[in-house]
Amino acid sequence: MMEIIEYVSGLGFCPYRTYIESIKDKEAKSRVFKAVNKMEIGLFKDIRSLGDGLQEYKIDAGEGHRIYFYRDGQVLVILLAGSTKSEQKKSIPFAKECLKDYKRQKSEGKQKR
Repeated sequence: MMEIIEYVSGLGFCPYRTYIESIKDKEAKSRVFKAVNKMEIGLFKDIRSLGDGLQEYKIDAGEGHRIYFYRDGQVLVILLAGSTKSEQKKSIPFAKECLKDYKRQKSEGKQKR
């Protein structure tokens, strides 16, 4: 079983939580939750590497949802952000910034793991 946590910025902002709360399509939201549950048990499908450890989980539902995450070791997945396919061009650079901040916080002992 993998441990799943959500990235939180130094100011207390959780981009992944904000993304989840923004999904209006109930079926799409359900599919996103199912994808995270699959990650928790170690099932990774439709994953694409985006560089520097950032990965994208593609979910074919609604507007084409994406979860941006980072695997920290063998047992921890950090949920950084999410978007629809149409928002990818701005969401991927944002997720990369979140990942940099997570790594900085971790090195300073401010993030879990």
